[in-house]
Amino acid sequence: MSADRDVTTASDLRSDIVPEDFDLKAARQKHSTTDRDARPRCPECFKISIVKRSPGIAGIVSDGRAYRCDKCGHTFDEPAEVGR
Repeated sequence: MSADRDVTTASDLRSDIVPEDFDLKAARQKHSTTDRDARPRCPECFKISIVKRSPGIAGIVSDGRAYRCDKCGHTFDEPAEVGR
């Protein structure tokens, strides 16, 4: 490896993707344009507050589940089907 190598950092990439005048706070306060009935849900409590989990430091999710519900804490591999 050469010390003269051109390195692109994460902050360099962000500046190309998100405009400087983008208002993240306002965007988070906007309602989703996706119909609530069409959004994926937790199979335990059927809330729509689910997040896709990312691997930890070791490169794996601790319990191997792909999603987590922010409301009840349930972890699962596939969201519940729409139209419960």
